[in-house]
Amino acid sequence: MPERLYKPICKDLIEHEKKCHFCAKNMTSLKAYKLKHKETGEIVCAGPSCTEKNIDQGIKLSAIPDLTKYTQPLGGNGGGGGNSEKPIIRAEEDKRKAIEYLELREKKFEKYHSVSYSVLKNYYNKSQNEELNESEIRHILNIENKTDGRYKLANLQRCYNYLFWIDVALDKLGEHNNFLKSIKTYIIRNFKITPKQKDAVNNWLKNIKGVPQIK
Repeated sequence: MPERLYKPICKDLIEHEKKCHFCAKNMTSLKAYKLKHKETGEIVCAGPSCTEKNIDQGIKLSAIPDLTKYTQPLGGNGGGGGNSEKPIIRAEEDKRKAIEYLELREKKFEKYHSVSYSVLKNYYNKSQNEELNESEIRHILNIENKTDGRYKLANLQRCYNYLFWIDVALDKLGEHNNFLKSIKTYIIRNFKITPKQKDAVNNWLKNIKGVPQIK
């Protein structure tokens, strides 16, 4: 069997429908798996079925870091995935959480200097070229466990999803929405959003074509 040439990075949000790199089907859920070519370093987006076919066998889709957990699916799920529902063992779950934490804190929010942490930045840089060992993964999770509530994994996930879709909405509206701008500023300043604010944001998003609801 020929070697599979792609390494999964994460499941991430996409601003608009894109075609899967491999089968050219539209990924209507606005969620895609980002894969990195092992030789060229090229980053491509793929649906779940094509992801399974192009990454190493034995890697479960459910073990791939997922940055989309606070976005409701828009349309279909991008084609489904055969092993996406297979349970993962504790070590796989710990690794997934650690990489999610690094991706959010050291990449997605890197422009907000208060979020980055030098120890995690070193782990993030290492993870781009080699696998983290069990001790490093445990250290990352310990940092997350002891950190301020603003920087907990679940809260960073939530803030990332909210800011992503607010930015898409503002772009579609030509930036002319003082309410969404104020919510964006509030999230960036406080790294939180109240249930009432979330509901009000969803009331705006539901009227903007191609923008999903947030959880």
